[in-house]
Amino acid sequence: MCDSIGGLNAIWWAFSLSSLFVLAGFVMLVAFGVPIRRARWRGRDYRDSTPLVVLQRRYAAGAISTEEYKERKATLESPLVNNSGDT
Repeated sequence: MCDSIGGLNAIWWAFSLSSLFVLAGFVMLVAFGVPIRRARWRGRDYRDSTPLVVLQRRYAAGAISTEEYKERKATLESPLVNNSGDT
């Protein structure tokens, strides 16, 4: 019969190992391939950012010009702008 490692046992071992590899790959895909908070995983936590920090990041990235940065910074730092949103 096929009781040796060269018979059907080898096929079942190969099938079992390949199934384990597929299962491990699926688990890794779910764990690392579907980020829930991608920004936090990259070391950036935007929840704690102030408007001024966001403005500085945009200026550093080149998304806004120097004039626009200065205008918006002055607006953010003006005493008319307070935390309650009243102007």
